[in-house]
Amino acid sequence: MTTSDQNSVGIVSAGMYLPKQTLTAEEIARQSSLEMWVIREKLGFIEKRMTGSDDHPNQMVVWAAYHDMLRQLGISEAKGVYNNTYGHIGEQDSIINIIEGDKQGCLKYGDLMIMVAAGVGYVWGACCIKWGKYEDKSRNERRQ
Repeated sequence: MTTSDQNSVGIVSAGMYLPKQTLTAEEIARQSSLEMWVIREKLGFIEKRMTGSDDHPNQMVVWAAYHDMLRQLGISEAKGVYNNTYGHIGEQDSIINIIEGDKQGCLKYGDLMIMVAAGVGYVWGACCIKWGKYEDKSRNERRQ
């Protein structure tokens, strides 16, 4: 086994987001002026999920990953911070979430903070940070 094999990381889970709003086949038929049998038999619709006005495809993916991470770690949504105020800004998302989490009282001294970020395409990142004062223990050990 090579060193790169020992350090490789794979996708261990994926989330899914389903918009809450739906249109039934009857509503689609009424709004489109198509007959019901066309909607059901030709198009195959029983109902169709409709994105909300605040839903954006990129945000939906991140939202799904966020909820899946909370579920797998057993963390309640009340303890999580999701950046839905500013939208995706890029590499600053994590910093904004730290600031917002601190403002909301989600971060207490000694807490383990888990940050997950998504970039362009298949670029993902995650890290764990212990919240509190930084102490460089290796520096102190070198002095002794």
